[in-house]
Amino acid sequence: MVTGRIIQRDDPDFAKLSALYREAFPENERLDLERSIDKWTEGNDLIVFDEAEGNVKAFAGFVWLLTKGDLSHILYFAIAEEKRGRGLGSEALDALRKLYPGKRIIADGAMNHIIDDGFVASLSKP
Repeated sequence: MVTGRIIQRDDPDFAKLSALYREAFPENERLDLERSIDKWTEGNDLIVFDEAEGNVKAFAGFVWLLTKGDLSHILYFAIAEEKRGRGLGSEALDALRKLYPGKRIIADGAMNHIIDDGFVASLSKP
C-alpha cells in the first residue's frame, strides 16, 4: 500500500526525493529544486510516496504539485526505478487523490498515459 505526505526541505526523505528528481528527469527538463523551494509561495507542494513493506515504510517516489483554487497541476511525478512495474504509480496517484479531495488534478504531455478517472489531461498527447 502506498501513502503520500507533504514534506519540507528538512524532511529526512528530501535527499531521496532530490536524487530521484535528478535521476528521473533530464537536466534540460528540470527546474532548480533548491532555488525553487526558496522562492515558493502557497500552493507548491512536494509529496513523498511511501510503500508499506510489512511494518516498515520505504520511499517509493514523489510528486511536485502546484495547486491554485480547485486545480492541482502535477509538475513532476516519479517512482523509484527499483519500485517500477508493480503498480505503485497508480497507487501513488490514488494516494494523491486522498490528499487533495475535491481538487481536479491535471498532468501534461508525457504523463497523458496515466490519466484516468479523476484526472484531466491539460495537453494533447505528444
